[in-house]
Amino acid sequence: MTQYTYKNKVKNSKNILKFLFLFSIFYFLFFDFIGAEAQTITFNGIDMLWETNTYIPYYYKGKAIITPLSEIKIAAMPHIFYAGRRLSNSELIFEWYLNNSRMEKYSGKGRDYLIFKSSILSNEKSHAKVWVSNISGTFKKEGVIVIPNSKKRPEILVYQYDPSQKELSQKAISSVQIASGDTAEFIAEPYFIPMEGSENIIYQWMINGKRLRDENPPNILTISSHPGSRISAFADINVKFNNLLESVKKSFFINVM
Repeated sequence: MTQYTYKNKVKNSKNILKFLFLFSIFYFLFFDFIGAEAQTITFNGIDMLWETNTYIPYYYKGKAIITPLSEIKIAAMPHIFYAGRRLSNSELIFEWYLNNSRMEKYSGKGRDYLIFKSSILSNEKSHAKVWVSNISGTFKKEGVIVIPNSKKRPEILVYQYDPSQKELSQKAISSVQIASGDTAEFIAEPYFIPMEGSENIIYQWMINGKRLRDENPPNILTISSHPGSRISAFADINVKFNNLLESVKKSFFINVM
């Protein structure tokens, strides 16, 4: 009985030693690999770019401006290199947060963008953050962007229109003079209306408070005068959008001489 117990103890000791030996090999190989991977990763920052979907005419040279309830898209462009090669976004994990709330819908492998609506309050900022990590989770870096909500509102501008010109080169008008007997055309151009609300835009033209018949196209007004006539009038253009729940208005003065 004593001999049997002793042999079993020796056998168990050998098994323990074997296990410790194999574990130590695994430990050093694993962490050497992790250390080598971490050492070869180079991080050169994360570019955070934003755009909004508000409507602007095709000839407008500037960037679309954020207005209340417009859609904002933020794209993350991480510059992460491994073994001399830049990792593509499809090889990275993105965790998005908006105003400290995790955006589960936009987080995951290759999910390099976030979409949300701007606040209806002009003084409210949007704080967006993204954590970018590699697949193995040994590397993790943060990108942050703060987008102030613009105090700008959708607006309508009116230009004197010349069909022969491809672009409107002159400034928007607030008053205009037309020679007696001439015909003049005016085009109304909306700016910074959320694209979701631009699908059903309604244009309503008025002269001295009297609504005119619908024009075709609806954003162009044609004024014709008889020779020798002299007329002064206020013209109004009212543009409804966002399922007719919102509107913008512009007035200008017409003087026929």
